[in-house]
Amino acid sequence: VRARAGAGPCGRAVFLAFGLGLGLIEEKQAEGRRAVSACREIQAIFTQKNKLLPDPLDTRRWQGFRLEEYLIGQSIGKGCSAAVYEATMPVLPQSLEVVKSVRPLPGRDPDVIPREEEPASPPTFPLAIKMMWNISAGSSSEAIFSTMSQELVPASRVALAGEYGAVTYRRSKGGPKQLAPHPNIIRVFRAFTSSVPLLPGALVDYPDVLPPRLHPEGLGHGRTLFLVMKNYPCTLRQ
Repeated sequence: VRARAGAGPCGRAVFLAFGLGLGLIEEKQAEGRRAVSACREIQAIFTQKNKLLPDPLDTRRWQGFRLEEYLIGQSIGKGCSAAVYEATMPVLPQSLEVVKSVRPLPGRDPDVIPREEEPASPPTFPLAIKMMWNISAGSSSEAIFSTMSQELVPASRVALAGEYGAVTYRRSKGGPKQLAPHPNIIRVFRAFTSSVPLLPGALVDYPDVLPPRLHPEGLGHGRTLFLVMKNYPCTLRQ
């Protein structure tokens, strides 16, 4: 009886500790299952959203290597080395022009576009064209491709199938490697050089990098690199 009495509280303590341990283990396992489930749901959402999008220029394999083939819209933004504009490729190639349906405000800079006066059915711009600012690369196409080769890393062979792009690609085996397609990497559909045009907002946003023929005090060369990508209807933060 004395032995049982002495062992009773100890046995209950061991039992309680064992039960508490099991409870903690089960709780951790439940948390792990919830975490795995949440990760799978997030992965499913991003996998569905980030599927590789088809190349909008896939049906025009040998087109899109001249700036004149694109219709340029409004500015999307600019950085420290380039400006980006919305663009589309009409069914029939036409000369480079800013959307004709847009009229400037009276008494203001001709590049300031009134959003209120846009037509009811404006043209859609599924593409974005990035115009690099060429200060030191020279005016030859091969020199531009060589100096701005880092911009060609996400470009495919089709994107570099232009006259100078094909030559540069064959010669740059020891240069930057090309990235495999990935949902988180913006693909470059076309890469080519062309004369720098006077696009909306250029004289206000980046006059110093324009060539002298477009701005007397400009320091840029007359030819530069253009990169064609998908136009995403959102910001990077969104």
